[in-house]
Amino acid sequence: MNSVRTQILGGVLVVAAALAGCAGSNYSREAERAEQAGRYDQAVTLYTKALSEHPYDPQLAKNLGRAKLRASAAHALQAARK
Repeated sequence: MNSVRTQILGGVLVVAAALAGCAGSNYSREAERAEQAGRYDQAVTLYTKALSEHPYDPQLAKNLGRAKLRASAAHALQAARK
């Protein structure tokens, strides 16, 4: 009986982890699209959300850093044009 409960609990945990991963990857995919379109502020926001759900993901941290640099450069360029 305990073995069946353990298997069911394990299955539930696997499904829950997969669903949690989907939300973070959705933010990540949206952030990638925003970054490619030059919407760097939006990309920073979305990468931040993804990283808050997956705080130990080094690729997300790298992507966030890159988006921040691009946003900063875009703001500096915009200010220089004024």
